[in-house]
Amino acid sequence: MRIVLTCLLGVAACVAVVVGLGIAPADWVRGATTEGAPAVRPVGVLLSDEAAARQVKRSGFEPRPENQVANQRMPTRAELARFRRASRGQGVARRVTGRFTGTTSEIIEWAAYKWGFDAELLKAQAIAESSWRQEKVGDEGQSFGLMQIKRTVWRGSHPLTARSTAFNVDLAGAILRQAFDGKATWYLPDGYRRRDLWNSLGSYYSGRWRDAQGRRYVRRVWRHLRERAWTEPGF
Repeated sequence: MRIVLTCLLGVAACVAVVVGLGIAPADWVRGATTEGAPAVRPVGVLLSDEAAARQVKRSGFEPRPENQVANQRMPTRAELARFRRASRGQGVARRVTGRFTGTTSEIIEWAAYKWGFDAELLKAQAIAESSWRQEKVGDEGQSFGLMQIKRTVWRGSHPLTARSTAFNVDLAGAILRQAFDGKATWYLPDGYRRRDLWNSLGSYYSGRWRDAQGRRYVRRVWRHLRERAWTEPGF
């Protein structure tokens, strides 16, 4: 995640025309094309940790065995309490728990179901961010884990974002949902609106609403979603 603001961000994307949203890429960014765009499911309701876990298809598929330690690590109550104190006022901490263990694929699915997003969309985004490598550190030592959560933006998130894959992706889902639900109000001067998945996803990377960096990021995630590299041998 590349973020240049010190406030909150948002996330998500909807490729092709999404039922219930009516947003197509060509409506979102000039010069985009819908040719070959894979469809994603409409954003759904929020689920509890337990309800989301019941939706996960347990397959044992693990292309990143090096994530195993972080994949089995759930935050303690004390760690979550410290995170919530540090992030007070940012609006994302209340439902973030990281209370799930499994393979990398299963963890992404769990967070997607919990926050009401298409699991394949988050899988594609995780490729763009880290190629599913929880040990990745980016932005000159500031962004961590599968979804590259930036510690200087999301207060109190580190070191849990490096230590726990489920916490990392759970927080990313919260950030994504916050923007989609219209609660990232610092974007208002830039034409911010709720239920705009494309620009929410772009802002996850750029920290701005409807900017060129965000559009490039969406195209990259879109490409990964179309290619579904996680299904290919050797991923």
